[in-house]
Amino acid sequence: MIEFLNSHGHEVYVAEDVLSCLDILIDTVPDLIFLDLIMPHICGDDLCRINRSIDYLENC
Repeated sequence: MIEFLNSHGHEVYVAEDVLSCLDILIDTVPDLIFLDLIMPHICGDDLCRINRSIDYLENC
């Protein structure tokens, strides 16, 4: 998926867990987030709730 999106001109960031994802989101406002529901530390649905609580990510 990463190669496909890159080859079509999209910038792709990859995080190994939710904590790494949150680090990326400090500097980046994504157009789209793909995630697993089951991840280390925090599950994917909790990440969605966290994103909605951050003002600049509320529409992601």
